[in-house]
Amino acid sequence: MGVCARVVLVFRALVFRGRAPTTVMVGGESQRRKDNAVASRVRQSLLTLTICCLVSASESINVSSQAEFLAALSTTVTNDGDSVYIHLNNNPSETDGISDAVCSSTCCYVLSSEIIISGRIVIDGVGSACTIAAHSATRLFRVTSSGHLTIKSIVLRHGREENGAAVYLEQDGSNFVGDKVYFDDNVAHVIGGAVYVSNHANFLCDKCSFTNNKASVYLNYGASVFGQKHGGITCNACEIENASQLSAAKAAEIAMQSQFAFSFDLKLLSDL
Repeated sequence: MGVCARVVLVFRALVFRGRAPTTVMVGGESQRRKDNAVASRVRQSLLTLTICCLVSASESINVSSQAEFLAALSTTVTNDGDSVYIHLNNNPSETDGISDAVCSSTCCYVLSSEIIISGRIVIDGVGSACTIAAHSATRLFRVTSSGHLTIKSIVLRHGREENGAAVYLEQDGSNFVGDKVYFDDNVAHVIGGAVYVSNHANFLCDKCSFTNNKASVYLNYGASVFGQKHGGITCNACEIENASQLSAAKAAEIAMQSQFAFSFDLKLLSDL
């Protein structure tokens, strides 16, 4: 049991036995009113404390090695709605000898198989632009219908899979939230080079970039993101293939005709 939970239990025992921590019970109606008022305030404090504990109940883990990262990803929380919050730190000793095409910084975590997200996970590069990369032919993350993955200030690179090489969102409730995520050099054999969004899944990205992502089939249609008919895709202030350096017309062409695609755009894609 965590410290927060123990404090709540002690506080609860004191209050509901009529022994508020700062109250001394003595005779007299006037005093009883005062005691009741104090007990009421203490009960309110208990409620506030309980709410604060629930808000801060997420498990926070700092990692600086591959083994620690994988262990953190398997951490579970006891309450629905709580998250595992993983802070990535530099791991220079583990990046030596790995190609710069995979790891271009001293903060790089390499996956040999896809990570399945079925709970609420937050992965934060702590502003240092850490990289999570695939060192073999594998996807980076698959988010199940009960999963919610949030990624901040991280490069997702070198994923390889049939669909959605960096992130695959399963249907019926899976969620991805990205903040300053860089999708680079992810290749899907069919469609959705970086991201595949199934029906009733949600993909939200803020200030994200998509570069060098490819889809091998359908002439690179949906090279960065592919969404099924009822998939939700929102991208705020995102850059696509360095589109900010292109003319408005060219940027629109890249975004609409090549990088982002939906199943209802072409009949031949309707069953993907």
